[in-house]
Amino acid sequence: MITYIFFLTIIITLILLKESSRNHLFCIRVNEKLGLLKFNTFSMLYIVMSVVVFLFSILRYNVGWDYMAYYDTIMHNFDSSLLSRNEVISTSLIIFSRKIGSANFYFIVNSVITVFLIAFVLHKNSPDPFFSFFIFITFPLFFLNSLSIVRNFTAIAIVFYSLRFINEGRLLRYVVMIMIASGFHTSALIALLFYPLKFLNINSMGIIIMIVSGSILRPLLSSELKSLFPILNIYLKRTSDFQGWHLIFFFVFILFLVVVFRNNLAMGFSNRDANLLVNIFTLGVVIYILFFDTGTLGHRLSLYGIITSTLIIPKLVDIFSNKRERILFKFVLCSGLMFLFFATIYLGSSTYIPYETILGK
Repeated sequence: MITYIFFLTIIITLILLKESSRNHLFCIRVNEKLGLLKFNTFSMLYIVMSVVVFLFSILRYNVGWDYMAYYDTIMHNFDSSLLSRNEVISTSLIIFSRKIGSANFYFIVNSVITVFLIAFVLHKNSPDPFFSFFIFITFPLFFLNSLSIVRNFTAIAIVFYSLRFINEGRLLRYVVMIMIASGFHTSALIALLFYPLKFLNINSMGIIIMIVSGSILRPLLSSELKSLFPILNIYLKRTSDFQGWHLIFFFVFILFLVVVFRNNLAMGFSNRDANLLVNIFTLGVVIYILFFDTGTLGHRLSLYGIITSTLIIPKLVDIFSNKRERILFKFVLCSGLMFLFFATIYLGSSTYIPYETILGK
């Protein structure tokens, strides 16, 4: 647990440095051809934070419930299901890692994509990138989850980045990116449903209709999923292990705030961007609710939608007009996120503790 405390302390320190410092611009002369590279204090602190998260991800050993499955498949040539999922990019990466005798290479490539793509999207699109990144790091279904569902989160990061092509109307480029994401995890194909959402304006009544109609049509939806994505069959079986079911209440609460204070989102993003984010987040929550009793399926599929909460939540801070109220809201939310972060590690101690490193292995 000490390692996780130290890790989060570094993250919080970097955020506090950003809050307490001015955004100075400075330049570095590289050479005559490149000339001056311009940086500012906030960007440098954000890069440092991203690198810290990346290092924490790649230096781990036997952290995450699927870690040893990947490790043994690569290092001990186990004939595991990881090689029979028709996920071409991930399978090729595993085979290449076998040839060079390095499981670390597999985790490094996935971590590069996951951490830096998500960090880039948040930096480019969030009204408060540091707050957004803090949400990603501390909320249990995001960063901590990425240490376990490695391929799945690589695909989520690629889809998250690809959302930009929806509003730009670049359908072909979006589809190509989804195909690439599905090369890591087939579930990424669910994101093909996101493109039509740009044409919809889902209000509160629409959300209720989606949940009710989805519940009624659930057997049909399950049947179609089994038909379209046979690999998901194992996840569609009902189970008594409702992974992360309690987090449904958090997302329903956020969805309630989104519906009530939707105009605040439009002030932070363009109307088009806000509409797409709300629709994708809504679909993610609906999927979570409909399939929460099918083991991992509910949260794995819903993650493609609810990852947008890292962009939505910071803007919800503006529902408070008073600066002190905004600070208090962020403080309470961050405190709650830190509690969830450490509670997840404590309750899942067999998955996260001890935090061992690859150094010396």
